[in-house]
Amino acid sequence: MCGITGWVDFRQDLRSQRQVVEGMTEVLLNRGPDDYGYWFSDQLALGHRR
Repeated sequence: MCGITGWVDFRQDLRSQRQVVEGMTEVLLNRGPDDYGYWFSDQLALGHRR
């Protein structure tokens, strides 16, 4: 089973918040220990486990 986490903020550049999103994604370890990834833009940060 997979897990997805994310964050949207129109007031700050989320590319500088990588450590926060990595921590959010690490919490989902039991949702998918096989692989993980991140995606960042100015106002959106996503993390996933599969």
